[in-house]
Amino acid sequence: MYYFDRKDDYHFTRWARAVKQRDHHMCQVCGRRGVYLNSHHIKSWNSCPEERYDMDNGVTLCDPCHKMFHDRYGFGDNTEEQFEEFCQISEMLIKAVKKKIRVEGVRDEVISKLMETCPDGQETAEISVRSSTGSED
Repeated sequence: MYYFDRKDDYHFTRWARAVKQRDHHMCQVCGRRGVYLNSHHIKSWNSCPEERYDMDNGVTLCDPCHKMFHDRYGFGDNTEEQFEEFCQISEMLIKAVKKKIRVEGVRDEVISKLMETCPDGQETAEISVRSSTGSED
């Protein structure tokens, strides 16, 4: 049985390198540099084969952001809408963590991961986070 590894695919490795270079080797969600980075397909590898090597279908994510995306939305059949939602939620949480805002409805491990990314902050406040169903918590 043959196991396909994308890293053995010349076109994939070239695409992944080009996406990271375009994004200045920086996570496009949290801004981290100097850490392990992934070239993430915005529209999934398996459902959009015609866009597998399209630079506009790629974005650089640090390992924690990449893991959080796939923990939330799973692997395969990921969409541009999911990525946009993830970016909006992440931006709100990163701002909250930077200001030491208490975020209701967000698990402690998510906050801990974001604290590792954004450890500085000043103010304390309280906000609600919209759930994936779109209702307020």
